[in-house]
Amino acid sequence: MAAAQAGDAAAYRRLLTEILPFVRALIIRQVGRADEDAAQEALLSLHLVRHTYDPARPFKPWLAAIVRHRLLDELRRIKRRSAKETTVDDFDVTSNRLVTNSDQEAVDEVQALRHALDQLPEAQRQAIVLLKLQDKSLAEAALEMGTNIGALKVSVHRALKRLKGLMGGE
Repeated sequence: MAAAQAGDAAAYRRLLTEILPFVRALIIRQVGRADEDAAQEALLSLHLVRHTYDPARPFKPWLAAIVRHRLLDELRRIKRRSAKETTVDDFDVTSNRLVTNSDQEAVDEVQALRHALDQLPEAQRQAIVLLKLQDKSLAEAALEMGTNIGALKVSVHRALKRLKGLMGGE
C-alpha cells in the first residue's frame, strides 16, 4: 500500500488483486453470504480513501474497518429505502373486476370531464387545455395566455383542485 501511495500503479494493481479474497471473506463473515457488489464497493471506498492510510500502522485492520463501514452504509441505505417502499408482490396484477370498462363508460367519463371543464373560469379552463390536453410547455402556454409562468401555475393548481371536486374526488 505504501508503494501504491507513492504512485506505483503496478503495486496498486497487485494490492487490489491480492486483497480481494480477504475483502470477500470479510463480507461473507459480516453478511453471511458472498456479495460481489459489496466487494467492489469496498474496493472503490479503499481507492477513495487510500491517501489516509498510515504505513506505520497495520494494513489489514485499516482495510477491515473500511469494509465494515461500507457494509454498514449499505445496510442503512437498504433500511431507509425499505421504510419508504411498498412491496407489490402481494398485489394482484390485474383488476379483480370480471368485466372491463365499456365504451359507454369511456364516453360518459369524457362527457363528465367536458362538463366539469365548462364550469371552470375561462383562465383556468384555458390553462388546463393548453398544458394538460395540448401538452404545451409552461413557457408556451404562458405566452399564449399573456401571463407569467407563476400565475399560470397557480391557475392550473386551482383548476385541478376544482376539477377534482367537480368530478367527485376528495
